[in-house]
Parts: sequence; C-alpha cells; structure tokens
Amino acid sequence: MLRVRAVFMAGALAAGGGLAGTVSVAASTVLSGCDSAITAPGTYVLGADLDCSASSSDGVDIESSNVTLNLEGYAIEGGTGANGYDGVFVYSGGELKNVTVENGTIEDWETDVFVSGASNFTASKLTLAVDGTNDYDGFEGESIDKGSVSAVDVSGSAADGFELYDNASLKVGDSTADNGEYGFVGEYNDADTYLSDTANGNAEEGFDEMYSNATTFSKNQADGNYAVGIDADCDDAGAVTAEGNSAYYNGDGIVLDECIGYTKTAYINSLIKFNSAIDNVADGFDDTDSFGASWLENVAKYNGGYGMNLIYPGDDTVAWNVTSHNATGIYLEENYSSGDVDSASYNEAFYNDDYGLYADAAAPGSHNDALDNTPFDCFNFVCISNSTMAKAPAASMPRGRRASGAAG
Repeated sequence: MLRVRAVFMAGALAAGGGLAGTVSVAASTVLSGCDSAITAPGTYVLGADLDCSASSSDGVDIESSNVTLNLEGYAIEGGTGANGYDGVFVYSGGELKNVTVENGTIEDWETDVFVSGASNFTASKLTLAVDGTNDYDGFEGESIDKGSVSAVDVSGSAADGFELYDNASLKVGDSTADNGEYGFVGEYNDADTYLSDTANGNAEEGFDEMYSNATTFSKNQADGNYAVGIDADCDDAGAVTAEGNSAYYNGDGIVLDECIGYTKTAYINSLIKFNSAIDNVADGFDDTDSFGASWLENVAKYNGGYGMNLIYPGDDTVAWNVTSHNATGIYLEENYSSGDVDSASYNEAFYNDDYGLYADAAAPGSHNDALDNTPFDCFNFVCISNSTMAKAPAASMPRGRRASGAAG
C-alpha cells in the first residue's frame, strides 16, 4: 500500500548560507554527509560513498526545483539504521520542477528513491538494492507529471520494485524489477508508458496497473511471475495498449479487466497486438468485461488453460491470432447479443487439448483455421478447414479456465 508520509525536513541551511553536509567545488556541490538537504537549484554530486547505516535520517532530501543529483557512480547506503527513511527523498510540499537523480547506487533504505509532487522529473542509470527483510520498495513515485525513469534496476526482494501512483505521462523504460513481491505496480495513472522493462520471478505479479487511463505496455518481458505477467485492471477507467510483450511461465500471461475504451480526454479502443504468452500455468490471455478491444496477431502456446479467454467480448475484433498446444485455443465466453465480437477472423488453432476455437454463441467472421484439436476444432466459429466443425455437442463446454495448481 502507498504510505501517507509525515515530512520532517532535516539539514537546514548552515551559518553563512551554505548547505549542511556539503562542500562547494567549482560549478557543482559535493555532498559530504548523510541527511543533506538540497534547498537551492544547482548540480550536486557525490565524491565518495555515503554510509548512512548508522544514521536516523534520509540520505539526501531534495526540496528545490532545477536540481541535478549525480551520484558519479558512488552509493548512498542505508542499512539497519535506515528503517523508516529514504535514500533520496524528493519533496517540498508543492510542485518541484526539473529534478534529476542519476548515475549510481542507492541501497538498503525503506524506499531507495521516493518522489512526490514533481514535473519533468528524471531518474536514470540507477541501481536500487532493497533489503528484502521488511516491506521495503525500490522506487516510489506519486503525482509526477511528464517524468522519465530509465535504466533503473531494482535488485533484492522488494515488496514493490516500482510503486507508481497518480502520475501523468510518466515513461518507465529499460528498467528491471525481478524477484520481489510485485515488479511494477501502478494506480490511478494517466497515459503512463512501460517500454522495454523486465519483471521476472516476482512472488505475485510482474506488471500490475489498476484504475488507470491509457496505459501502454510495449516490448516488456514478464516471465516466471507466480500470479500474472502483465495485469491491467482498468475498472471502467480507460483503455490499454499492449504491443510486443512476452509473458512466459507465469500463472496467467496477460490479463485485462473492464477496459472499456475511454480516457480522461478522448474515446479510444484497447489494442492488444504482437504479444506472446507461452508456457503459463493457466491462461495465456484473459479479458473480462472489456469493450471495443482489438486482439490482433498474438501468439498463445503451451498454456495449461486457455490460449485466449475473452469473457463478454463486446465489440471486440479478434483476428490473426495463433493458438496451439493449450487446453483450449480461443474461447469467446458469454458472447451473446451485446457481448458479441465485431469480428473473429483469420485465427489459427492447432493441437489444443479440448477445443480449437469455441464460442458460446455464433461469432461473426470468417477464414479461421483449426486442425488437430482434441476432440473438436470449431464450434460457433466460421472455419475454412477443420475435421469436426459441426460435431461439437451443444451441451459441451471447454475445460475450466483454471488449470490445477494455477495461481492468480
């Protein structure tokens, strides 16, 4: 859960106008002690590691706009004395602008980097090492407007590698959150982007975005997460773009829920395209109560449940998807009347255990291809070639959506 934090700022201006714990050198200021408070614009650097393990304070507090904190490859170290404190804390009580934290290691704090209320914030080239013995996080960002987080890697057993709340147009790219509880967690965000990020081996979910508008997942990897690889729970809040992602060896691969096609500013449709969901314990792709989504050219193979399970797929377009070696290839569940798809065409289903292509009601579309599924190829799909198209008994249903032992 996101914390409501009481802010007690330390390290006020020292006598003569200098910053406590700093030494001025040329055009930059070297931070020489823990609990440094940056209250004026400028460039600040480390000249050595800061060992704050015995301190009862934050490592560095940034309270001013137009600040660059360059760690110069050094570390800000917390430890057992750092419980309840942050490595770098960016906060002023108002909106800060143009703050950058870059190029080093921040480790063993309750939160390694915490940012609240900033525009044009940048974090880059950081290693955040988390002490996994408590409920600690790598990066927390709330109320960031038009920010960028790039090449930030969280190691250790974080509760959340990245926790993102109420941000707008925040881009998270080329970053990693492995082997924690959750990799990337977002709530109430608007137009955030995850690009080429990695979330592997987390105890719950790799990516978990809730109640957000217009989230984009592009070229991310979510493998080996116990519950879900990529989970977008829109809760009627907006649409999702998921393109070119891979989700292997999770409980479920890629899951959408109630993504109904509008954002705060415009009506848009969800697009789920060019994704791969392979060897997941339960379903490859799962969608419940979304509207107007386009499911195009996705691949689902060797999943223990459905390759693709779409429940109430209202006005969806389902085309050019390939499913093989799943329990069931594609299942359109409750596709009656307003829950029907616009089109289900050019899909392929081969070597699935129960059904290749199955719909509860007749699905509009054509040119689907289903062969060598056991025992039935097509039911309520229009297929160009199949061995048992009309033989599925009306009372038959695909296998249950959760395979034995599935998570999530």
